[in-house]
Amino acid sequence: LAALRLKSTYKIAVAVLSLLLTTSVYGVELYLNAAEHARFRPDKALLALEGESKEVKQQAARIAKQFGVDVDTRDRIEVIEGFAKQGIEAVPQIILPMFDQQPGDGIKSAIRINGVEVMPLAGISDKMTVVCNQNGEYLTYRSDERGFHNPKGSWQSGKLEIAAVGNSFTMGYCVPSDKNYVALMRERYPNILNLGMAGEGPLHILAVLKEYVEPLRPKRVLWFYFEGNNLGELQDEKRSPLLIRYLEEGFSQGLPARQSDIDQALIAFVKRQRAKEVNQPRKPSNRALGRMRDVVKLSALRERLGLVYGRSGEDIETASEANLSLFRGILQRAKQRVGACGGQIYFIYLPGWERYAHADPGIGGQQRAQVLNYVESLGIPLIDVLPAFAAQADPLSLFPFQRPGHYNEKGQRLVADEVLKSLNTTR
Repeated sequence: LAALRLKSTYKIAVAVLSLLLTTSVYGVELYLNAAEHARFRPDKALLALEGESKEVKQQAARIAKQFGVDVDTRDRIEVIEGFAKQGIEAVPQIILPMFDQQPGDGIKSAIRINGVEVMPLAGISDKMTVVCNQNGEYLTYRSDERGFHNPKGSWQSGKLEIAAVGNSFTMGYCVPSDKNYVALMRERYPNILNLGMAGEGPLHILAVLKEYVEPLRPKRVLWFYFEGNNLGELQDEKRSPLLIRYLEEGFSQGLPARQSDIDQALIAFVKRQRAKEVNQPRKPSNRALGRMRDVVKLSALRERLGLVYGRSGEDIETASEANLSLFRGILQRAKQRVGACGGQIYFIYLPGWERYAHADPGIGGQQRAQVLNYVESLGIPLIDVLPAFAAQADPLSLFPFQRPGHYNEKGQRLVADEVLKSLNTTR
């Protein structure tokens, strides 16, 4: 608009320059976008195969072999059906939280037992469980007698030495059962219990401490905190009146004694969800339109320049003083409960993929200093895994195909080594 007041010669010069700049920028975007789609990404193939045709899956498998990657192209339902053909009953992994939206701003558990709201903290017990595939093969395991990811008999193995709590990273998402960092630590500490569950945030973890950890009175409790989503998970959790009650002294749902009823309720929940999927088939995606939208938004170029983050309303609330204050209160209560059982709680800080792939570590990573401040002020021993990740020549090699996801086997081993090193010096 300012150029409209210039002489004709200058107007033409500005117009030509603007056209050249725009053409150049979108030319680079088109090149990056085309290169991204032309290059086979095993991780993206795995994420995109849910509900795809048999031909598409077979094509992905053939291409994967050219890159030396064996990819199981089945979706979870097909894996479950495969177990059924072998006479094995399998179930999909329960991802917490299972909330139903309520009038107003509240949420409640989707599970009811005898008409009463119940918030399960684990999956279905003693069942072959089908989880996820980010590294080429599905993680499947038989859940323990409480619905967690532990070897059979772990709850009767004598005096518990260590209890590990956290979300899907602690549970051992998408790597073989003997390769997740809790399983690797079990080689040094046999009496360790993995109480991690996908989707668990700080309030769920506090509930796990009350329901499952307190009665076992372990010497050490390891709270694995993942910077990528733990504060974000708290956003939903704090809207649950039932979960908030775990901040009260003495509140409990008595979950261990209700395992049979919980299993039946969860199995019914899985069946309802499956029926919904069957009755509401997935709509085909318009990939061409999606690519065009990405080009217009300069998505590939902005990602290369580390300019993909904004501050949404959810981000602002996640980083709010009220949310961080609640988190500190949960940590304080957790320390009190573990201490009352004669144990010591440790806080393990886990870094996310965004920290190494972009200039901005994301909203969770931006709160690192404040989170660690809280840990120090409460006198909780800290095991910070971030420096060990940063010391790697290529930190992205610790993630599946260097893309977003849970740690691969190499990353899991690094976490286990760092935690063991710290525990061995504080015995």
